[in-house]
Amino acid sequence: ERLEKELKQLRHEYFNAKTRKEKLQCQKQDKKLRQDIAGLLVKDGWNDTTAQQIVKFEPYDQNASADFFDPEWMFGITEGFDVVLGNPPYVRVQSLSEEEKKYYSKNYLSATGNFDLYVIFTERGFTLTSNKGILSFIQPNKFFVSNYGLGLRKFVCQNHSLQKIIDFRANQVFETATTYTCIIFLTKQSIPKVNYFGFRQNITFHDVVEFLRSPEKQFDLIESNSLSPTPWIFSNKKSSAILQKIELKGIPLGEVAINISQ
Repeated sequence: ERLEKELKQLRHEYFNAKTRKEKLQCQKQDKKLRQDIAGLLVKDGWNDTTAQQIVKFEPYDQNASADFFDPEWMFGITEGFDVVLGNPPYVRVQSLSEEEKKYYSKNYLSATGNFDLYVIFTERGFTLTSNKGILSFIQPNKFFVSNYGLGLRKFVCQNHSLQKIIDFRANQVFETATTYTCIIFLTKQSIPKVNYFGFRQNITFHDVVEFLRSPEKQFDLIESNSLSPTPWIFSNKKSSAILQKIELKGIPLGEVAINISQ
């Protein structure tokens, strides 16, 4: 406990250090403290592999990654993050091992059907937020209507956590993107109305930047209670009225087609 307190204080000193020399000295002391803590843990009966993970966690190398995640050890956070911000990986379940599939299906409500990893990253990210915190992820908007999105829609609805959606619809505004995306905002504060904005066709990245600088009055307000695990179809009042007429008078495609793959 004494060494952990020293390490915490040292990282505050590193953050406030003014020179490169001071920072390097802090890094050197940090590594020694981590090694000493790992040695004490092994002596106290801890698994050597776990102890070595603590030594190898390198908070000063922006290109290094860790094979474990512990908010308290890594960041001193015990009651959740105020902001969870990210671009989760888009990886289909077919790319995972059977062991991984079983683990995710057992431990995540959002892991339904042929799920994509980004849905469980969203669920996990949400659980890591503090009571007044917020999650903001850019991710495919396919989960709005897809079968594999059922679990995430259910998770979001049962928590009434959806605060805002910026939907790029069929625009690919990011050069490296190969899918249609949206930005979602989740919070643990119960939200009565969801702010939704969907872009028109053929917008540029500049259009997005200009939109983000504008007041939020452009958003449509959607009752949280109107969202359910069934597919989410977002539209304005005029479009909604037309859709309702179509649903009332029309024949669903599923009744006239033998099989729909997409």
